[in-house]
Amino acid sequence: MLINYKFNKTAVKILLGSFIIGNTLLNANTSNDFTLSENEQKVYGNMINEDLKALINSGKTIFSKIINFTVVSADTIQKDYEKNEIFADEKYKNKILIVDGKIKSINKDMFNNAYLSLYGGKNQFINPQAQFKNGHISWLSKLSSNQKVKIVCYSSRMIGGMAYLKDCIPSDVWIDDTTKEIIDNSEKLSKNENLNIKKMIDFVKLVTQKLPEKSSCFKDSSNSSCIKEIEKIFSSMKK
Repeated sequence: MLINYKFNKTAVKILLGSFIIGNTLLNANTSNDFTLSENEQKVYGNMINEDLKALINSGKTIFSKIINFTVVSADTIQKDYEKNEIFADEKYKNKILIVDGKIKSINKDMFNNAYLSLYGGKNQFINPQAQFKNGHISWLSKLSSNQKVKIVCYSSRMIGGMAYLKDCIPSDVWIDDTTKEIIDNSEKLSKNENLNIKKMIDFVKLVTQKLPEKSSCFKDSSNSSCIKEIEKIFSSMKK
């Protein structure tokens, strides 16, 4: 997807509710077994994936508790740097920047690095730029001027009056990469007091047993149809 994701309130409600369900149906006991079957991993991945989609749209999510991020427009970043470069450096330092913007142009610099020039700021001749990591040429080649995009960048600074965003990637790539990272580090994350990964995994195992053999949840870890299936099970479990 090249543009914004819809904020799926149902997915977030299911994630939040999984802790309640975990306390009641599972008698408040949680397993220390973090091993997931292939189908369980896909269900777990779908739930995390939808949570992260809500996160990049400033929604209330589970994993926003452990990710140091800010959702901001390219226009706001540019104006912050125009106002006070030191303030802007401190504001965005060490944060994952989830950036909304409108494309002015798609370019390459003298070193053949791809970047987007985005609309923003008070000076029409000085615009924020987003430099991309290698490997996203195919995605960039499908973009066009005046198109709205959501990207994720890992650093910012001011160069020649413009906000310069570095190491950017498409937001859907960030969501998929972060989903995998969370799955791979579930046991480590279970020690984080702000999360309750154990109950979530127990909930995933319980839900997976109740899904039909040909469930859309078992096809991949980025499937909106899966959330609808889980919602039905979630509703029945609350009764």
